[in-house]
Amino acid sequence: MTYYSAKICFLLAQNARDEHRSETEVVDHLNDAKTFAKLNNNTQLLAKIAAFQG
Repeated sequence: MTYYSAKICFLLAQNARDEHRSETEVVDHLNDAKTFAKLNNNTQLLAKIAAFQG
């Protein structure tokens, strides 16, 4: 279940940025995504998050 949570939070961050929402909201979703990805040792998603943060 936490695997999907990481991906969902990352998608929420992408959508928030695409919809020009506040940077705070984007960062909050990214922080959640990173936390879940670290719990699952999901290195691929962590790399995508790092690239997204740019």
